[in-house]
Amino acid sequence: DNGGVLKIGFEQSIDFPTVYAAQAKVNKQNTAVAESRLQLSQRELVRDIRLAYYDLLYAVQRQRLMQQQDSVFADFVNAANLRFKTGETNQLEAVSSQARYAEIQLALQQGNTDVAVAQAELMRLTNNTTPVLPIPETPDKLSPVSAQPPTAHPFLSMYQEQTSLAGYQKKLEVNRLLPDFSARYFNQNWLGIEPGYYGYSFGVGIPLFFWAQHSRIQAATIQQRIAEKEYEGAALQFNTAYRQALAQSQNNLAVVQHFESVGLQQSETLLSNANDAYRAGEINYIEYASLLSQGIGIRNAYYKALNAYNQSVIHLNYLLNQ
Repeated sequence: DNGGVLKIGFEQSIDFPTVYAAQAKVNKQNTAVAESRLQLSQRELVRDIRLAYYDLLYAVQRQRLMQQQDSVFADFVNAANLRFKTGETNQLEAVSSQARYAEIQLALQQGNTDVAVAQAELMRLTNNTTPVLPIPETPDKLSPVSAQPPTAHPFLSMYQEQTSLAGYQKKLEVNRLLPDFSARYFNQNWLGIEPGYYGYSFGVGIPLFFWAQHSRIQAATIQQRIAEKEYEGAALQFNTAYRQALAQSQNNLAVVQHFESVGLQQSETLLSNANDAYRAGEINYIEYASLLSQGIGIRNAYYKALNAYNQSVIHLNYLLNQ
């Protein structure tokens, strides 16, 4: 209106310059922490996919073993029934063979389920909707890992970055005790009256009540100590896990080598001789079934030991960041 007053101005407050430098370091370190977590997640995903693949390979190997056993006992049941009908044996052998065959069929069903479960886990980890089977579908032994000191690992890097972040955050809180600055400018005019006038000012803000900020500094100091202790604990946990994984892989390798040097040959001998002796009438059904189960059991134990060894090697390679 005719008596109006027009006043235009602006005011800007800024922190002490070192505060911005400290805040920039905190922001940069937050990025470093996020990147280390991403690298750790990627390494864990690679490890989990490898573990899932060898779990699936183990399930397929057991499934094939159960299929082989199912085929052998199916023929045996037919032969036992025929022997019973022709009077060459009693009913006990026929019933016993049928009961044993039913157990094997249940084991085969469980083996099929294990393969499906292992496939589903691998599909989940690889974000794949198509069931997959390992290639080759034969036992695959990973190369042994020699003892060596662990190198830099994303797991430890993450804790190191978090410790550095806690240090930068403490420095930021310390810098916030420093004074801040302000600048003000305005221009004022009365409607219809010339000229108006303008003004500006500069100020320095000195904190008078800094107890709250001191509390924040103390909290940041404590958080820094916590981060340092967490890193020390993580390093101890990591080194312990490495030594345990190395010892476990060496033990598993010894078991696998035993099967490869002795056990598998014994299994082959048992299965071959049992079939020949039973067909020749040298052993009865009970002896035949016992030898057959023992031979197949050795193979199954070998596959189990081989999978345990492969799993330990994969975990050890993960700890060595390989």
